[in-house]
Amino acid sequence: YQVRNAPMPENGEVQLTTTESDVLRCMGHEPRSVDQITKLSTLDTSVVSATLTLLQMKGWVEYIDPLHVLRVR
Repeated sequence: YQVRNAPMPENGEVQLTTTESDVLRCMGHEPRSVDQITKLSTLDTSVVSATLTLLQMKGWVEYIDPLHVLRVR
C-alpha cells in the first residue's frame, strides 16, 4: 500500500469543498471551540470535526489545544 499526494492545481492553491468553506466562514480569525463552530455552522459535530481535520491537513487551521482551533490562512 502506497500513499500518494493528490495533484496540486496549476495555480498552487488547494481547492476547498463547500463544507470546508462554510466551516472557515464560521471560524473568523479568532480561536473558536469545535462546539462554537458547530453551532454557527448548523452542521453535525462529526462533520465539523472531520472538516477541521481536513483543513488542518491543508494548512488552513491549527489546533491550539484539543478543543480550540485557529484559522491561519
